[in-house]
Amino acid sequence: MRTSFSIPDEVVEEFDRVWNEQDIENRSRAVREAMLEYIESHSRLEET
Repeated sequence: MRTSFSIPDEVVEEFDRVWNEQDIENRSRAVREAMLEYIESHSRLEET
């Protein structure tokens, strides 16, 4: 699925810097991993 977001340039630049330091292969994978981490962390909060 293709999705588009409006995100401030500064946020994208910082995100790109971080995922590049983590040796993630591309931005799509980095976004997917970030979304999964967000879902996981918020799901745990709902369980408590």
